[in-house]
Amino acid sequence: MVLLFSFFFCSGGFLVAHGEDPGNDNTGYLPSVLLGNLNITKGEGLDKNGLGYAVLNGSHQTLFHSTTSGSYIDAPAGWDIGSVTFYFGEQSGKPSLTSGRVMAQPDGLYAITFLSSAGHAECRSAPANFEWVGWSGNTVYLRCISPYPLSATFNFTSLISINSSAKFTVSSLSVQYLGQYGESGTDDLVAAIQNQTSELDQSITDAGQGVQDKIESQFDTSQGSEVGSAAQGFADQAAESLGVVSYVDTLFSGLSGLVTAGSTTLTFPAFAIAVQGTDYQVWQEHTFDLSQLDGWFSGLMAAVRLATSVVVVGAVIHYLQSVYKDVIG
Repeated sequence: MVLLFSFFFCSGGFLVAHGEDPGNDNTGYLPSVLLGNLNITKGEGLDKNGLGYAVLNGSHQTLFHSTTSGSYIDAPAGWDIGSVTFYFGEQSGKPSLTSGRVMAQPDGLYAITFLSSAGHAECRSAPANFEWVGWSGNTVYLRCISPYPLSATFNFTSLISINSSAKFTVSSLSVQYLGQYGESGTDDLVAAIQNQTSELDQSITDAGQGVQDKIESQFDTSQGSEVGSAAQGFADQAAESLGVVSYVDTLFSGLSGLVTAGSTTLTFPAFAIAVQGTDYQVWQEHTFDLSQLDGWFSGLMAAVRLATSVVVVGAVIHYLQSVYKDVIG
């Protein structure tokens, strides 16, 4: 009895110690409410082996590694990666990056930073139970609406291709509690974030408009009719000067209509040239029916059709397999 009491007393003491607030840096026991910082690339919040999970392209579950030589995410060789999602606690069957659930404080303002040398990525939306406040560079700012584990999806501005190393590096991944939304200190911070977000969006819009204006200035269509008239006048003058030679373009224009759509006939149109007002007939119109080849080379034509069908079907199947691999994984 004394032993049992001692056991439960010690166990209770351990549980009380285990459940204490892990401190402002939140590097202690999880799950807990994040009221400090977590530097994932330094292994904070991960399991004892420095491992966690990430989700690529919305569905592919893979490992996140934090090592003494750097952090990286496993990815299938040959894949193109468009997004990476981090769940700070298992959610709806999605695996957790952290070893426990990192809960957000209601009305808390959080900054999640993700930086990879593989390419620039942005988070332009908020997960459920959060409000998107803004973004800056590689950081997204979220406001917690109701208690729930943090998460964020970062979309690469251009697809990153995975080489034979089957991984891509992560330079920085961290989450930081900035304070309570609506407090005097955070109000100024939120205003600064939103202003910077607006300025960045406007700069992107202005840059796009500048490119469009530059293109339009290089291809001014206001003088199009004048250029066309000048070109036609030059062509007419050249035709008068060159005589027979100028009718070479007429020959090629005629040959462009050899094949009749929906028919097996190949028509060689009649060709004539005019020299100093006199028309000279070079050859008469001639029509050849390609279906006659079936009678002359029936075996060869059947083999050609079969081989062509096999190649086309094989190419379509290969394309569908690639799409399935990229989209569904």
